[in-house]
Amino acid sequence: MPPRKKTPPPKPTAPKRQGKSRRLNQLTAHLLGPSLRARGITINRIVTEWPSIAGDAAPWSEPASIRFPQGQQDHGTLTVAVQSGRGPEMQMLEPMIVKHCNQIFGYRAIDRITISQTTLTPLAVADMPLPPAPNTIKPDAETAAQIQKTRQEITAETSDELRKALDNLGKSLSGED
Repeated sequence: MPPRKKTPPPKPTAPKRQGKSRRLNQLTAHLLGPSLRARGITINRIVTEWPSIAGDAAPWSEPASIRFPQGQQDHGTLTVAVQSGRGPEMQMLEPMIVKHCNQIFGYRAIDRITISQTTLTPLAVADMPLPPAPNTIKPDAETAAQIQKTRQEITAETSDELRKALDNLGKSLSGED
């Protein structure tokens, strides 16, 4: 019997290209779908929009869960985890946060907020660079020249009180000391 020739392994074939573009959500639906269904689309929308919903409270708070009355998708209760000691501040911001949540959804999805104080360290916010302090911002040469020109025009045409008030306003807006 003659020896058998070894057949080379089949070459891997590249996936067949689709002739048209596909949306990203079509490509990732099978990856994200189970997670989104488990948590609910409402909480995921709030999590992704949290910096715009909470504003200045976003660095020390994050949405934890939403509970709706049985069989409904409106008039829910949003549970927000906040850093210890920030509960009273979050209570003051509750009407604003409820309003912003409902504006994002376009209907009354959230009626109230429950606050849970924890030792919170939001990862997304911890990685964000802090903005520079106002007194460290220095105007460029062109802006500094414009400021001087405006000060001279104001000095010539206005009373001392108005000139001082305008000068203080300009300093506070430009970050000068």
